[in-house]
Amino acid sequence: MVTNDDLAILNIGEINHIKDCVTRQLFENKKVLEVGGVTPVDITRKLGVKSWACVDPERADENNKTDFYKQFKSCITDFSADEGFDFIYSTNCFEHISNLEESIAQMYDLLKTGGRLSALMGPIYSSHKGHHTYLRTEKYGLIDFNNIKLEKWGHLIYSESELYEKLAENYDEETCKLLVNQIMYRKTINRLFFDDYIDIINKSKFKIIELRDWHESQYPDAKTLDKLKKYNKKNFSTVSIKIILEK
Repeated sequence: MVTNDDLAILNIGEINHIKDCVTRQLFENKKVLEVGGVTPVDITRKLGVKSWACVDPERADENNKTDFYKQFKSCITDFSADEGFDFIYSTNCFEHISNLEESIAQMYDLLKTGGRLSALMGPIYSSHKGHHTYLRTEKYGLIDFNNIKLEKWGHLIYSESELYEKLAENYDEETCKLLVNQIMYRKTINRLFFDDYIDIINKSKFKIIELRDWHESQYPDAKTLDKLKKYNKKNFSTVSIKIILEK
């Protein structure tokens, strides 16, 4: 049985997602594939799984392999397995996958019939903090999507030059350049809007068991919403999405 002390080494998103899956008995005696993460082996054992495999192109250590637990330094689209999995688990990964439609199709193929996929993803790019900023600086410390001094939805409202001007009200020149570059050009997020996620999921072969907002939604005011109309999208309020899909 996994405890709060066991989970304390994980981030809050991972902790809450694991607890949700435990409540739903999605781990117990299952052959699990984790996409975009490397949950420590000691935690996976206490979740009561049959086996655990991690697929992560950045953090996986392929020397970390036993019969019970394996890590694969691979993208999910390049990953294959001799036998299907009972359950796929993924926390705050989908927003970083550039070819998400292809990746979800691959996850479908990797599951056994009746197998389930549970994923938590966010911040969604169309949300007020969807730029996903994460910059460590000597002068200001960590600047991230929660504490950045920038108007909500600023990454969607402003041009590159306007974004620089707004940031320059609170940060020095070098920091502004780094922030603008990350917000506008960072390649590690896919910049999919909420509507795009829904379209991709609906087009997949999966049956939708659950699809809901995970965090409290934040709605743009009328003035901001008017500026966002250029994107021809419906939802700018959902911060993060929780899904359970079934094969």
